[in-house]
Amino acid sequence: GRGYVKLTDGSLVMSIELNWGVVAYASSDGFRWRYIGTILLAADAHDSEEGPNENDLALLSDGSIICVIRLDAGDGRKSLPPDRQPHHFLPYVKVVSKNGGKTWSKAVTMVDTRGQIMGCARPRLLGLTPGGGVVLSGGRLNRTNHENYLWINA
Repeated sequence: GRGYVKLTDGSLVMSIELNWGVVAYASSDGFRWRYIGTILLAADAHDSEEGPNENDLALLSDGSIICVIRLDAGDGRKSLPPDRQPHHFLPYVKVVSKNGGKTWSKAVTMVDTRGQIMGCARPRLLGLTPGGGVVLSGGRLNRTNHENYLWINA
């Protein structure tokens, strides 16, 4: 992962990518970190060949934390047997925590207002202040690896 957020009490929550999923760690001083919850297990991403990996966090205006996660972006096919057709590009999923990262909602596939999937690689979130909106950027919607996506949630 790459994301961390600073909560209203000054503590930090960070997302960490592991082989079996994405988890949350917290710190009150930025030096000592402790596990606080599982964001998304690979076992719960049934259609994914790569499992949850690249991700980012942002703080929402109500104090909730959003995490956007990549599942498959075409990289997993390198390790598949030649006779298996891979899932090249799965859309981002989002999960939300309303209790500082201890528990997380079920993963929801992200689609835009036209029903198109949203991105599949390198999600980056930016929390906006003072309104609390969030900007999501990312890319790779197809084999050309140059498509970018921008989503703003006000």
